[in-house]
Amino acid sequence: MSIYELSLRRPAMKKKCILFPCDTEVEPLVKYCDMMKYDVTSILSLESWNLTEKIFLDKTCKKLDRDNLSFKGIDVLVIIESNSYLDFTAQIFPMIEKAAKDGVDVLIARDISLMEKELCQKCCEANNVSFTELEIKCDIDKLEKLSEDDKINTPILLVAGTSANTQKFDIQLALRKKFLEAGYKVSQIGSRKYCELLGFHSFPSFMNDSVREEDKIILFRKMVKLIEIEEKPEIIIIGTPGGILPINDKHHFDFGITNFMVSNAICPDCVVMNLLYNTLYEEDDLQRFREMCKHRFNYEISLFHVSNTFIDPSSLNDWKVKYIKIDQKPNDINVKNVYNFMAEDQCDEAFNVIVEQLAGNDFGQL
Repeated sequence: MSIYELSLRRPAMKKKCILFPCDTEVEPLVKYCDMMKYDVTSILSLESWNLTEKIFLDKTCKKLDRDNLSFKGIDVLVIIESNSYLDFTAQIFPMIEKAAKDGVDVLIARDISLMEKELCQKCCEANNVSFTELEIKCDIDKLEKLSEDDKINTPILLVAGTSANTQKFDIQLALRKKFLEAGYKVSQIGSRKYCELLGFHSFPSFMNDSVREEDKIILFRKMVKLIEIEEKPEIIIIGTPGGILPINDKHHFDFGITNFMVSNAICPDCVVMNLLYNTLYEEDDLQRFREMCKHRFNYEISLFHVSNTFIDPSSLNDWKVKYIKIDQKPNDINVKNVYNFMAEDQCDEAFNVIVEQLAGNDFGQL
């Protein structure tokens, strides 16, 4: 077990938490932990996952020995989603059991089975600590009562990616922070399952249910409309999970069906498309993406972000594709409308472009 203790300037009145199990997917949570409902003091990972200090960016951290693991002063153990597989009984539950015995509450922010849930509940009850699952804000009954014809009037910013692992969630959080700092009221549907930890909506589970695609599209549109009615935002940011097109027959990213359903449910006013890392992108390459999205999804790409990840070519025929991360330089690509949102100056520039585009759409709010 690897334990990283974060040294941060922490706001008062937040419960202190530890995140587990953490692989590289935790990077945006660490970078934007000031937006979380909890004060993150440490993150726990497995030694074999090779999580390094590089992911912490400007955060100061130190690696602790397994023997030094202590829940003293911690209020909540948060069990989050990870890309890397872990056996629940052998690797996750023992951590929950230790936390409960140390008087720490347990919050589940990942999918677990009913049997696993009952196991956790019994353990927490026996140790007089609370066990809760992250509340997903999606009231199907309210959605059913809305009309299919209700128009969405709030400007929508869509964040999509040509593939998985293209920093889509990072961009969603970066833009959320920019809009909030600029004084806008922001509502958001994120591409991950634990977005409620950050104060907004997770991508709805009904989009993966075994129901007709047209019903999913209608429900998603109603969800966005309900958010508009109840939260009265000035901007709605939506992130779609997965990719927009297959790499090959083995790795197809659902053939872009999820993105297709979202793009049929809503009409985005601005789209940020995340690309796999490549220093050789030219205007013709980007134009092909624009044309494909225009004809397949009926939206125009406004800006591009080149991520810090590319696919390992040797894994294309494996059962699971492998991604390689690089240390991205701020100005790798010199093509119009391509930005590195992870660089503060370029993120500011991209934000200004987005605001200007939305302001030109005569919505009145922006």
